[in-house]
Order: sequence, then C-alpha cells, then structure tokens
Amino acid sequence: MGLGELLGGMIDKEGIVRGQLQTSFEQIAEENGLTFKDLFYMIKPINEEFDFKCFVYKLGDKGQPIFVREILLKEIIDG
Repeated sequence: MGLGELLGGMIDKEGIVRGQLQTSFEQIAEENGLTFKDLFYMIKPINEEFDFKCFVYKLGDKGQPIFVREILLKEIIDG
C-alpha cells in the first residue's frame, strides 16, 4: 500500500463534501431569505462527457420550481 492510498483512507471525503455542500446551501438560503423547506438544488449533466451545472430553485406557492440562480462548483468548494 502506497502513501497516497494510506492517506486517502484516513481522510473522510464524504464528510468533507457534505460539509461544503451544507455550508453553501445555508449561505444561499440566508442570501435569499429562505429556509431549507423553500429550496431545492439540481445537478444536471450538460454534455456527453457528463460535465455538469448546479442550479438553485425555490418552491413557489403551488410547489412549482422557480429558478434562483446557478451555483458554481467553486462556490461550493470555497464555502
């Protein structure tokens, strides 16, 4: 087992990604004066290579999605 494999096994990648997503989602909710019940997020492939874009929507009065904005992966990673 190489050093990279050993270190990779010691890092909680899932926990790191989850924390970054939660932070970003909280910030977007605060920026827009919304709660977790008002929002949903979509990750959509945009080509055959499965490059993707992330979108933020809020739920309207009748549950219809209303586009809020696109969120960049950089925003999620940087928190």
